[in-house]
Amino acid sequence: MRTVLPSVLVLALCACQSTSSKARTSPPAVRAPEPELQQQVSAQEAASAPGPMHKKLEPMVGEWQTTLTRLAPDGSEVPGGGGVTRITELFGGRYQRWDSALEIGGKARELTGWLGYDRNALEYQLSMITSFSSGMAIYRGHGDLAKEGILFVYDQIDPTTGTHLSSRNRVKLLTHDHFVIEDVDEDLRVHARSHYRRVNAAVK
Repeated sequence: MRTVLPSVLVLALCACQSTSSKARTSPPAVRAPEPELQQQVSAQEAASAPGPMHKKLEPMVGEWQTTLTRLAPDGSEVPGGGGVTRITELFGGRYQRWDSALEIGGKARELTGWLGYDRNALEYQLSMITSFSSGMAIYRGHGDLAKEGILFVYDQIDPTTGTHLSSRNRVKLLTHDHFVIEDVDEDLRVHARSHYRRVNAAVK
């Protein structure tokens, strides 16, 4: 055993030296130079510049008197709360920010959201956070605001049952001074409707 161990160590040492020698004589790998951060940002900025789909959202910029309703079985609207919503543009029109101060059930509530159009995914995207819920879901939408409306869909899996769930909201511009957000089912039947009427709209 005393003669075997040194032999094993010598062989291992020779192998290491041989490997190191080959590594030293191998030509270095050629790596393409990384573009500068400024170039990367500039390219991304140009590729994400607001386009026609962003422009279709512009009529919603402003301050809006907000009325929340649910639909009764006979189709009439039952008031459920209200307040004021302010919608402003962010980053040169890439996004809109929504800020709502509402009263629901006699209590003050707040809501903040962001709406934009993803030029890579070719879809509208809407995310809302509130003072009375948790989570930051992203709704994905398609459509035309001034025509049939933009239908936003949020898909999720119920963590307790594993059931697939979907919620749908349609944003539709009725006039320059009035748009609605409707809670609809898969057959597009309306179950709730929020009205947004422009503050200080010109009287016609």
